[in-house]
Amino acid sequence: MFLVEGQQMTASAQPFRFYVLKRLQNYVETLSDTQRLEVEGILSTTAMQDVLKFKLVRGIGRANNLEVWQ
Repeated sequence: MFLVEGQQMTASAQPFRFYVLKRLQNYVETLSDTQRLEVEGILSTTAMQDVLKFKLVRGIGRANNLEVWQ
């Protein structure tokens, strides 16, 4: 549950966040080992290094300016 402009909303999934996460993970996979270690170092300074480990079992893409499960 979260608030948007004072209105309470409930969502079981947040596709846009998953979409952005997958894009980040795909990008990091294309980096050299040195670059990947730099990214992991930056993420670890904010305790966010685990975001590279989370994996979705379903794909997510875009259609008509919306995120859609594939």
